[in-house]
Amino acid sequence: LVDLVKTEEELDELDVGLHSVTEFLDTTNPVGRFNFRNLASAAELESDLTSQRVKLGMYGLARERKWPNKQPPLGYEKVDDGTLRIDTAEAKLVHEIFEMYIQERSMPQIAFLLNEQGKSTKQSDAWCRQSVGKVLRNELYIGHYQIAGFEADVEEYRILPDDLFDKATATRHRFKHAQTQMD
Repeated sequence: LVDLVKTEEELDELDVGLHSVTEFLDTTNPVGRFNFRNLASAAELESDLTSQRVKLGMYGLARERKWPNKQPPLGYEKVDDGTLRIDTAEAKLVHEIFEMYIQERSMPQIAFLLNEQGKSTKQSDAWCRQSVGKVLRNELYIGHYQIAGFEADVEEYRILPDDLFDKATATRHRFKHAQTQMD
């Protein structure tokens, strides 16, 4: 609505009026501007309500431990009821990525090694630093399910032991800790 009012003011400064053939809109008079702003307010309300319904739907799915997207993360497959099941081959790759990262301490190096081995991402893309980082940050691998403000520990979604995840996280944050100690 704020953007619309600003646009309306800019058009007014340029001596441009907005007229509609199908609605009573004529921004050159007070009643037309009032109607125009009311329509914009109604559109904003509908957008907000749609957003709220989507969030509530996502929250409802999350409470049932269902995955809200078509594509689950690496290591999982989506079952017909919407929940996740561990994909053994992909789970092995997830475990391998964590072990490699702890040893190599470099996301670009892990991406390079995975690509050299002919391994691809869940979407069959080449690995890059960002895709490795996405795997390393995913707490679902330790059973921590977090979607749309809902959080739960779901043991059947666990792929990694806590100590392996924690060790990789500490490795990722090693420079942050060093910087904090310097300050």
